[in-house]
Amino acid sequence: MQGCEGSAAKTSWTRPDPTSEESLRLMVGSVVDYAIFMLDAEGRVVTWNEGAHRLKQYSEDEILGRHFSVFYPPEDAAAGKPQRLLGEAMRGGRVEDEGWRVRKDGSLFWADVVITALRGPSGELRGFCKVTRDLSERKQAEDELRAAVERERVAMDQLRETDRRRHELIRMVAHDLRAPVGVMHGTADMLLRDWGRLDETVRLRLIGTLLNTSDRLRGLVDDVLDVARIDAGNLEVESGEVDLVAVVRRAAGDVDPRRERVHVSVTEEPISVRGDERRIWQILLNLVSNAVKFSPGGEPVTVTVEAGPSSATVSICDRGIGISDEDQRLLFQPFARVGTTTTTKGTGLGLYIAHALAAAQGGSIAVQSAPAAGSTFSLTLPRVA
Repeated sequence: MQGCEGSAAKTSWTRPDPTSEESLRLMVGSVVDYAIFMLDAEGRVVTWNEGAHRLKQYSEDEILGRHFSVFYPPEDAAAGKPQRLLGEAMRGGRVEDEGWRVRKDGSLFWADVVITALRGPSGELRGFCKVTRDLSERKQAEDELRAAVERERVAMDQLRETDRRRHELIRMVAHDLRAPVGVMHGTADMLLRDWGRLDETVRLRLIGTLLNTSDRLRGLVDDVLDVARIDAGNLEVESGEVDLVAVVRRAAGDVDPRRERVHVSVTEEPISVRGDERRIWQILLNLVSNAVKFSPGGEPVTVTVEAGPSSATVSICDRGIGISDEDQRLLFQPFARVGTTTTTKGTGLGLYIAHALAAAQGGSIAVQSAPAAGSTFSLTLPRVA
């Protein structure tokens, strides 16, 4: 009986040579996840695989013989990036780069690219091998992660700033409330104890002190409420047609009833702007009051109105101490008390509130100033269409 070993004929098998040109061509050509192709020494495409076709959209007939700079965004190509990468590959043997690349249809993808210099036995440059991988999904994930981290950082910065403002507001209120409350308490106590012994003139003067101090307290409370609304994003303003000339005259008269220091130069014709009349008056009252306060020696303050096609601007010009460039950067920040005088008073909230009110009405506030050269604050508001 014939043994089992003889029951089947032996099959001969020849091991393929993995280094043969045909094997390498088949292997590279079948790769679909990477664009693998060769360039000649000048950077022209000489081979093309299926992965390159899928990634870059060019067919073999369309791309062979073209310079590989066609894969780069125009700004990179104009800056010489393709040639620079070839130069680095020639000097170092290989170069790796990540960046935007362009498909045939003009769309961009984020690529990881490795370029390897190919040299013959004697070291002569024969061309380059270029391997490109699409990392667009990874790039998108990284960008989304960075954006999320940045949003978190901004949110934390905002929370810290809100907390700082809250502490500053508490400190300011505690400090600025103490003095007027003390004045009101002392004045009321004097009136209560000595009413019968005080003549009418003194009584009226003390009552006037109470009224003035209560006005100051009311202004402080209004400022604090406005700051709270601004920080919460709840600052409300009305929008209607406002005669800017009339509001300017009113604000100037409220600051300087006798018009001894505030000189108003406006047209007799009304100038209509879009905004909230009460809030515009509030802004102007602050700007004119500041101009008078920082113009020592009775120097006059000039208020003018200029109407343009789409906006109108109120300019308040003083001849006071002026504001340095460094202080100008702080002017519209909350609790900023700038100036070179030791008599500077106030909560440091007025210009911050005025700036926010102007912006809420589609307007703006600008300043031009220099030390010892006076200042000009300009309020610009949109005109009624």
